[in-house]
Amino acid sequence: MAPTRRIIVALLLLALGVISTVSGRLTQTNAQPGNEAVEKSPWGEPVDGMACRLVMQPRYVIGQAITAVIEVKNTSDKKRYLAPMLDPRTTRHLAVEISGPKGKVRQTNEEQGYYWLGETHFKPMEPGEVKRFEVADLRGYFAELNALQVYPLGKANAVTTGKYAAQFRFRSPPVPARFIVSKTFINSKEVSQTKDVPKEVTAGQWAREIVSAPVAFELAALDKDDLVVHEWGVFTVFNDVKYANINRKEEWGSLPSFFYRQFPKERLRWVPSAWDKPIVYFYAKNTPMHVNVKVTFAEGAPVVWWPAVASPVEDRPYATGPDPRKVQAFRSLIWDAWIGDKVPDARGQGPLVKVEDFPLPADCWLQQARLPSASRLTVIGNIEGPGKVRFPGAKDRSETERFLYYDGLVPAPDYLRCEKIDAKAVTLRNRAKFDIARLFVVDRRAKETVGFAFVDGTKQPFRAGTSLKIDLRPVDPEDWPFTGVKHVRQALLDAGLFEAEADSLLKIWDKRLLQAEGVTAFHILPMTEYDRMLPIDILPAPVARPVRVGIALHPHVEIEPVLTELVSGLIRQLDSPKFVERLAADKALVEIGPLAITMLQAELKKGVSLETSRRIQAILDRVDTSSWLDFPAPAKKSAK
Repeated sequence: MAPTRRIIVALLLLALGVISTVSGRLTQTNAQPGNEAVEKSPWGEPVDGMACRLVMQPRYVIGQAITAVIEVKNTSDKKRYLAPMLDPRTTRHLAVEISGPKGKVRQTNEEQGYYWLGETHFKPMEPGEVKRFEVADLRGYFAELNALQVYPLGKANAVTTGKYAAQFRFRSPPVPARFIVSKTFINSKEVSQTKDVPKEVTAGQWAREIVSAPVAFELAALDKDDLVVHEWGVFTVFNDVKYANINRKEEWGSLPSFFYRQFPKERLRWVPSAWDKPIVYFYAKNTPMHVNVKVTFAEGAPVVWWPAVASPVEDRPYATGPDPRKVQAFRSLIWDAWIGDKVPDARGQGPLVKVEDFPLPADCWLQQARLPSASRLTVIGNIEGPGKVRFPGAKDRSETERFLYYDGLVPAPDYLRCEKIDAKAVTLRNRAKFDIARLFVVDRRAKETVGFAFVDGTKQPFRAGTSLKIDLRPVDPEDWPFTGVKHVRQALLDAGLFEAEADSLLKIWDKRLLQAEGVTAFHILPMTEYDRMLPIDILPAPVARPVRVGIALHPHVEIEPVLTELVSGLIRQLDSPKFVERLAADKALVEIGPLAITMLQAELKKGVSLETSRRIQAILDRVDTSSWLDFPAPAKKSAK
């Protein structure tokens, strides 16, 4: 019987950051206008003791938030009263004008409807006092400057780069004869409750118009260092099974319950109908930067991911009944994110908000994937629980991470087959459609001995469709796994990972790559193969192609009769009268993976003892995910 196959897709978008070519460390610049921008921003001409100005950076890049500060200053020597309505949405009071290479930029976000001004709107300003409004992102008001169209989700928008100029006009309304305190309706007639206006407010009111001095800024295209994307993934491959990862149920189940998933029980971000807040976070040199990331499973489906995605979501208005029947699995994940240590809040209004890494359980292995050098990525997720809250956004929370993680079921590719093996060598056949570079073989069949081989594809090509005999060099057990780590680490660096990423990968996967029982082979995939299996789309698109380093891991490449005999013996051991032997067999079958699952399923059909049947079923219930994607065919429409 041929070995089964399993793929673990532990994909971590880890180092989407800008790395100095000298030190290899990530650096980023927050976009909030700094002291230099403030000092260089002139005030407009005063009118009746009031002046205003617009503070912006001289340069922004595509995808970066266009932050700004709107200020009004009392330049007189007496207290004044005005309504500091400085939000650019309130165009009847504050009108921002932006012109660029194609002329005037149209404002797309304005406050609609009628509102009345009361005493709380009129504020005193002492001599020299400044009122300010921090705009987290002017692109929220001028959609033509946004490379990512917010709605519909993920659509690219062509932004004109070049020189721009911005300024604003501010108008404060006159103080009314009486302040409106509240309004109500009596017999369908609007009735207002009012109060007298203090004489000091009336005497000191300012109700004129002022104009800021124009501010020039550049909107530049992304440079290769402005957005750098790195990803690594490990694909554990067994042969001859429909879907990979069929033995991963237990591992996925051990992840924190607040992680998002579609199997075995769906947990999606809850977004009631007609309410959409696409906010996701990534890595960039100039922050905050807004990005959209889509990962598609060409075949198969994602199972678990972290942090929350913007799509798919649970978008029923108010869930009160049972979950709807799932017709088929969704095949892609979309993160809509902000990158940086400070990002706009969930509503995109007001000043930037400082974010912190989301608290993960101390024993979660993804803690080891958090790299201090990687930029923070923030999305909007949900607290756990059914979506029965009546108000949109009531369950929302920010989720900030240093990476994106996703894992799922994919068809297992047929890369390597073992043709022959002895104590000193192994012959492997390359059944892939590409040449294999950077191939490693680790022999741990016997205790206290280690055999190791590294095939450098740049010096000894392992051509597609050919067989290769690989001699296993004995390594002193005291030098293991350090010898292996040294070679693998260098190969990961040569493939494009940064040092911190390579070290994190090895820390997480060391035991499975270098210390597993039996004969283990693994090799680094061409990026074209990674892209074929799991296409990734990023907006705005990085200038440099994302570095995606995939490792195909082949545990137990021993020839099939040997492994089949081992699994058969473990199955017989499940009926042992000794508890220790039954427990050891149970553990070994789980670790061997899909081959064991396929044989266990076949064993149940043969008719075994009640005790063996119970133990086999318990193992399958813990690890087997093979039925998750077996959806019924859609019902045929009846003829009219």
